[in-house]
Amino acid sequence: MSKELIEQMVRDGVVTKESLARLVRKRPPLKINLANMVSEHVVEEETVQKYIAKKIRDGKFGFLRLEEIEREGISVEPIVKMVADILHIKYVDMDNIEVDIKLFGKISYSQLMRYKAVPIEETDLYVLVAFQDPLDMGAQDAIQRLFGAKTYQYSSCKFPKKVLKILSTVWRLPKIGPRGMLTRIWTKI
Repeated sequence: MSKELIEQMVRDGVVTKESLARLVRKRPPLKINLANMVSEHVVEEETVQKYIAKKIRDGKFGFLRLEEIEREGISVEPIVKMVADILHIKYVDMDNIEVDIKLFGKISYSQLMRYKAVPIEETDLYVLVAFQDPLDMGAQDAIQRLFGAKTYQYSSCKFPKKVLKILSTVWRLPKIGPRGMLTRIWTKI
């Protein structure tokens, strides 16, 4: 994954061939990745983050591939915030929210899993929903039809894993009973 992104960065002029050649001389070719490029000052981490955010916005880099970027040592939270800002969607960190279990009951679990969506909050005007891929318009349309209200999307740091983790935790909750639901969710997450 890194190789393909680095090649795109060279083609787009974000990284020069000369600076990459210097890095190749310093490190064995198998160790060339984004984190090494940043640590060796070939490119600034913020430049990499802005480049990836632009690629996501243009539809040339999948939102779900951010996990791969994070595994390579690049912080993805600023990228997600940039994408949210560019696309005018709300950014909320899933680590700092409480899941509304009553809201989960309004849509079947199979529908939430199908569209990989977690309803977070409901007001008179909207329902705030987290999507595994906040760029998936089909999932947004389907969830909006199911709720019958204005639906907002948001994205979060380490988002794809978090949505699936919450969904799988909530699936096991009926065995616990209403009192222990929230406690079990937050101890598992």
